Amino acid sequence: MKTSTNRGSSLLLVLIALLILSLIGLTALTQSSAEINTSGNFYKDKSAFYTADAGIQVGMDEIRKNFINPTGVILDNYLFNQRYYSGTMVDTTAQHVKAFMGFNAPPPVGQSIEMGGELNMRAVPWQLTVTAVSKAGTAKQIRKQLQTVVITMVPEY
Repeated sequence: MKTSTNRGSSLLLVLIALLILSLIGLTALTQSSAEINTSGNFYKDKSAFYTADAGIQVGMDEIRKNFINPTGVILDNYLFNQRYYSGTMVDTTAQHVKAFMGFNAPPPVGQSIEMGGELNMRAVPWQLTVTAVSKAGTAKQIRKQLQTVVITMVPEY
């Protein structure tokens, strides 16, 4: 009677194939986990940016309402689980809108310099800094800060 020398070779090939397939599956699982984290961070980043942009729009509207003294404009609001406030990233409380030195307004288009001087208006640029904090979905916070300058025309006294 003849004995086979190939006994167990198919088991070894199946185990090697199973090991290769397991490595491929583990790699795919790790890659998809990294993609999920990346898309989550992208979502939080964009939500913080758009929240800060909404804060800028609210701040500009408040400055238009209080154009004589916008230093009274302080923002501190929540949009769902995101907060925007006037102030820089290091500040945790809302700050007043800051003003630069005013300058005399240029004459209106189509009018003479003398008529522009008779208006007695002064342009005052206001610096509006809005920081947004997003906690969208997780405990990690993402902060975005936007800054703009709004110019108001105030009468000379």
